[in-house]
Amino acid sequence: MIQTNAASGQKNGHSDHIKTIEPAHKLKIDQNKLQNCRSNILNLVNVL
Repeated sequence: MIQTNAASGQKNGHSDHIKTIEPAHKLKIDQNKLQNCRSNILNLVNVL
């Protein structure tokens, strides 16, 4: 998920257009699904 956050301390007009990617631990992601996804990616890489 990509959220647009206003950066504090910036004086230009572009501060509200800075995009940050939230770390996985801040998002509501099931850790089991995340681990399964990682395993699937590693398996695909190994096949290639």
